[in-house]
Amino acid sequence: MTPLCDALLALTPGERVRYACDCARRALDLWEAARPEDRRPQALLAAIEGWLVGEEDPAELERLSQAVWACQNPHEIDPPTRAARAIYWIGAALAEEDEAQADCLAEAVEGAVHALAEAVWEEAYASDEMVADLKQAHAENVERRWQRSRLCQVLLGADPPSR
Repeated sequence: MTPLCDALLALTPGERVRYACDCARRALDLWEAARPEDRRPQALLAAIEGWLVGEEDPAELERLSQAVWACQNPHEIDPPTRAARAIYWIGAALAEEDEAQADCLAEAVEGAVHALAEAVWEEAYASDEMVADLKQAHAENVERRWQRSRLCQVLLGADPPSR
């Protein structure tokens, strides 16, 4: 189990899911920019946020999770796909208990980091910048710092707006 999973286990299931949603939402812009007509990840995220406030519909969550899984090419892991996959993992986590849920949510959080960092790398590489790898590493570090800060806020009970 990773340190992130250990930290997630210190939270309630709702806090875990809310934290993962905050992280995934930061990467969702990548999906929206690449595929503005495809709203499946946004629909799943909205349903998950509904789950957080007690609007449970397990069948709808399962349907939306499967729709998000189907909207991605499993052989292509570009930043938008990683963003959608992060949201899929949150949906999948809702059916799990404790350690399995923490593993799924850690996968979602990591997916958001990789989506954002790879997007920066692709942009730099496309413009022939020799520092694409350094920019990717910097973006990854910035996102991990934000995630750690947000996780500390959740652990301490401070819950400011997610954006």
